[in-house]
Amino acid sequence: MDSILLHTKHLLGIPNDADIFDPAVLTAINTAIFSLKQVGLVIPANFVVTGSAETWSDLLGETVLESVKSYIYLKTRVEFDPPSSSFLISAMQAQLDELVYRIFVELDTPLVE
Repeated sequence: MDSILLHTKHLLGIPNDADIFDPAVLTAINTAIFSLKQVGLVIPANFVVTGSAETWSDLLGETVLESVKSYIYLKTRVEFDPPSSSFLISAMQAQLDELVYRIFVELDTPLVE
């Protein structure tokens, strides 16, 4: 599944045909992408997820960082459907922090060939 919206909805447990939540999910996805841009992920100019047409390939190009998908899902989950337990929120935030650090390190480290 290459669609950013459909993949994220799948991970959130939202059926593809249930579009009532799309505005909130799209806002959260775009917020997560903006956060990754601040970390140093190269995002195509004016890239915004507006529906199911935008793909991971459009966002990441040749970059293979599965952790970006995890980050966007977790960030979207915390914003869109946060768990009721403060322990779970703290655990998710710790995972987000680790993903940001690892993405930053990966982007900052030149490839050795």
